[in-house]
Amino acid sequence: MSVNDVVVEDQDGRFAFLHHSDNDITQQIFWVYSGDEYRAAATLDVAASGWIKKLTPGQGPIYFRAVAAAVADRNTTGRPVPDSVERPPAPPRAFGDNEVSGGGGSGGGSGCFISTIID
Repeated sequence: MSVNDVVVEDQDGRFAFLHHSDNDITQQIFWVYSGDEYRAAATLDVAASGWIKKLTPGQGPIYFRAVAAAVADRNTTGRPVPDSVERPPAPPRAFGDNEVSGGGGSGGGSGCFISTIID
């Protein structure tokens, strides 16, 4: 799925396209976790996770427009990211059957993760 059409909403009902220069609701970068690092991305693949940093207080939804057509020559490289831009936190670690997610544990970060699920 392309992130070029991702729209973010602030708690006051304001909308902005994620990559638009007027977006002051979130960072204008969509991060995906690949291997052991995050990279700025133009697409979110099936079973991939993503991260967007919200800059304004409160909650706000993120809207994705699903694209059904497969594109053989798609650009999966995100925008260049200056070194001064804050990177996402480490992803949460995996939990075993008898473990419960809690704050302050070792091996993981915090934040919200977005995943695509195909049924």
